[in-house]
Amino acid sequence: MSHDAWKLIIAAALDLLLGDPNIIRHPVRIIGSYITFCENRARRLLPSYPTFAGFLTGASTVFLTFSVVFLSVNLAEKTDPRLGAAIEIIWIYLALSAGDLSKSALKVFFAVKSGNIANARNCLSMIVGRDTRSLDNSEISRASIETVAESLVDGILSPLFFLFIGGAPLMWAYKAVNTCDSMIGHNDEKYRRFGKFSAKLDDFANFAPARIAIPIIFIAAIALKIMAEPFRPLNCVITALKDGRKHASPNSGLPEACFAGALGVKLGGTNYYSGERYNGHVIGKEGRNSNAHDIWNAVKLMWMSFIVAIAIFAVLSK
Repeated sequence: MSHDAWKLIIAAALDLLLGDPNIIRHPVRIIGSYITFCENRARRLLPSYPTFAGFLTGASTVFLTFSVVFLSVNLAEKTDPRLGAAIEIIWIYLALSAGDLSKSALKVFFAVKSGNIANARNCLSMIVGRDTRSLDNSEISRASIETVAESLVDGILSPLFFLFIGGAPLMWAYKAVNTCDSMIGHNDEKYRRFGKFSAKLDDFANFAPARIAIPIIFIAAIALKIMAEPFRPLNCVITALKDGRKHASPNSGLPEACFAGALGVKLGGTNYYSGERYNGHVIGKEGRNSNAHDIWNAVKLMWMSFIVAIAIFAVLSK
């Protein structure tokens, strides 16, 4: 196994054991602060050119993030190869979000399981953008599964994809793209033009990983099925091919459809954002309504997909 694969395995173990660290300000938060700083100044300097101002904000964020990681790894490596490897492992660990995603989803699971719907709604509001105040147990479970499925791509598989292509610097360039999309890539009056570049760049960056997710989730479902878990591997692929393009996003529908098929549940449909109703297509309409136990199974499927992706990375890195 190559040294790069070992770095990933160590970083993945740190993510599993520690999740996001609380002792430092996470780099994603620093990137977010820069985006806010840059947006305020770009809008002030270029009030008549919001699209170009947004381009400058997104492009500079990605460039600076890549440069910081590239320089830190390379300067450390020149000092001592072992220090360089350690710095790269830390960057990889900080770019992965499986541990934090798992923790957040399981908080919702335990709240629903205990019957504390108010707490479940509150925990869910921390990880989704939709309105959660009136959701029942089934809708809370659905939203949690959708978030785990989407985050498997943008929080795990996409970072791994760019790590494989260009190491930790490109991995973090992707994280910058994704953070820009989360903060300014909205299709509303304020950001429709300003965030257009960031939204399109995020769609482009996630295009290949979202499609690679289908075989990865399929293999993960097979592995869980072998372990006598209630997963449906073949239905995972069938639902992805049938319903994966029904989502408003060109990428998010694919992992959601995989999870819907593998778990045998319905996802998608009607959601509310800031009081406004949005009617989406139902994904896996032959499935049943989701429940708390499906959140637990979604987290298991996410972790197994993570393991499969690391194994593939290790094989291809030889």
